[in-house]
Amino acid sequence: MTQQTQGTPSATWRAKNQPDPHGDRYNCERAALCMGSLTDDQLANAVFMCDHRTSLESIAYLTAAKDRIRWLSRKLEEVGAAPQSSICCWTYDSDSFSWDTGCGEKWTLMDGGPKENGMHFCHACGGKLEEESNG
Repeated sequence: MTQQTQGTPSATWRAKNQPDPHGDRYNCERAALCMGSLTDDQLANAVFMCDHRTSLESIAYLTAAKDRIRWLSRKLEEVGAAPQSSICCWTYDSDSFSWDTGCGEKWTLMDGGPKENGMHFCHACGGKLEEESNG
């Protein structure tokens, strides 16, 4: 008899088709989180290196780590739920001086277009980036 192993869901509320108990709190850019200017590695190292028995910074690092894990969990779910397109066409919008993506995002590049900036994949959906001529 073979025993089946069940995976651990990233969120029990999601597995039970319940609403997110935190509402839209984590529907934001990473920078809006507690210590959002730190990379994931920097935050992980700060939490690891902190002496949680004596440091006054402990609660700040732990709160930031909790927020980051919740945020990442939601971002991973979005990526897994989104249909993966192999190509994402970007079109330049001269009225707003930005690029509209085929996956529904908008990006502003300060100098040049995606090709001039060495961009090969869409930063939102991961599809192969192609510039579409607008004229």
